[in-house]
Amino acid sequence: TTVETQEGRARQLQATIAELRDDKEKTQQSLEAMKKAKELAETKGSELQDEIETLNGKLADSGAAYNAQVAAAEKSSTEAAQKEAGLENRISELKADVADWEKKDK
Repeated sequence: TTVETQEGRARQLQATIAELRDDKEKTQQSLEAMKKAKELAETKGSELQDEIETLNGKLADSGAAYNAQVAAAEKSSTEAAQKEAGLENRISELKADVADWEKKDK
């Protein structure tokens, strides 16, 4: 009968509405979970970016310190070479003086 048909349709509609409510609730829960995941990812990304910047700063400092050490070593090496050359010149001068004295003594 028409009443039974309408009652059947009403039950189907109620079942469909209940399914839609469940789907809506599940979708809302999924969206909330995705939002939390996004927030966590953004926070982690920000933390990683801060860490990268810190490490880049340390790397720059280390590079500057290394370059300063290299420059100091080069300067020290140059000074040592200059002293060595000066000593060699002085030795040559002294040898020449000794040779002159030996000539005079003969």
